[in-house]
Amino acid sequence: MTQRPTQKKSAIKRGSRNKSKLPGMDNRLKAFIMLVAAFIVFVLVLVLVFGGFGGRVVKEVKEEVTEEVTEETTEEETDSTDSENGKMVYITFDYTPSSITENILSVLDQYEVKATFFVKESENNSSVLSTIAEKGHSLGILTSSDDEAAIYTDIETFENDVNSCEQYIFKESGELTTIYRFPGSSENANNLIADECKAFLADSNMTYFDWNVSGFDDSEPALTADEIYQNVIDQIEDLNTDRYIILLHDTDANQPTIEALSKIIEKLKSDGYGFDKLTSSSKNVELNSNASVSTSTATDETADETAGDYTGYDDQGYSEEVYDDQAYYDDSVNYEETYDDSANYDDTAVYEETYDDSNAEEQVY
Repeated sequence: MTQRPTQKKSAIKRGSRNKSKLPGMDNRLKAFIMLVAAFIVFVLVLVLVFGGFGGRVVKEVKEEVTEEVTEETTEEETDSTDSENGKMVYITFDYTPSSITENILSVLDQYEVKATFFVKESENNSSVLSTIAEKGHSLGILTSSDDEAAIYTDIETFENDVNSCEQYIFKESGELTTIYRFPGSSENANNLIADECKAFLADSNMTYFDWNVSGFDDSEPALTADEIYQNVIDQIEDLNTDRYIILLHDTDANQPTIEALSKIIEKLKSDGYGFDKLTSSSKNVELNSNASVSTSTATDETADETAGDYTGYDDQGYSEEVYDDQAYYDDSVNYEETYDDSANYDDTAVYEETYDDSNAEEQVY
């Protein structure tokens, strides 16, 4: 009889010991699961913040939603304002964000107009990108580089610049943009890689946009609000088209642009123009040469020399002065001034000025 209680106590101890193992195992399992989960979250944060595979992550997500977004924007562009004259205006800003971006947004809110902001990667005022997206405007890629010419060095450099800016916009706004603008326009892209650049954008489901109207608000010296306004209105009135993409700039130095923007919208609304933002389903416009270089700036540079003769710029931005119909640029970007029919360039870059048959002067550089 004395053995039964002993056996019972022993059984109780064994039962208690077996039961106490289970909670310990559960805690260790939970700790392991939490550790794995924390590691996964850490890796995802590194990917999104510092790049690496971030470009592929953004691309995969974008591919999943691109078709749906395209269908929605094609069916109805709900943010557009009605056009009474059948003509639409797309206001665009380059180099967002800046210290004046909020002021631009306030003007657009006042007139209930949507616009498009092409972004340059920046550490300043980045949070405004989410505000732009929340207000229903479009965000597009411009560049991540301070040296815009350098991005056209080769196709790899170009791709890296686009991907970096794309990830920056996604990180700051949560938006997967599908629109792009070539810094300096599509004609400024290095001719040797221009086709490759455009092919890369197409493969990335991106649409690029130039402009056919400019306020020249990046001119030096800076233009007044009235001059910016007049540049825009004059070009729109001179163009015979139903689509106008206006180029303005969003930088710290563009205070006059804010005042000009109000006047531009008021004038065009009163004339019956509609307004909309750019999307991947919007149509591009042909780059207007008159909207590529400020005519007022060009005239000032050569007014003393040409005394009213035509002054223009070629695609590389070189100044051309025309004294008669003979002035031109050759493939080596040699500059030729012609006073009569006898001035020429030879293959050794000899510059020759001939005034008449009896008084010829030749200068060799």
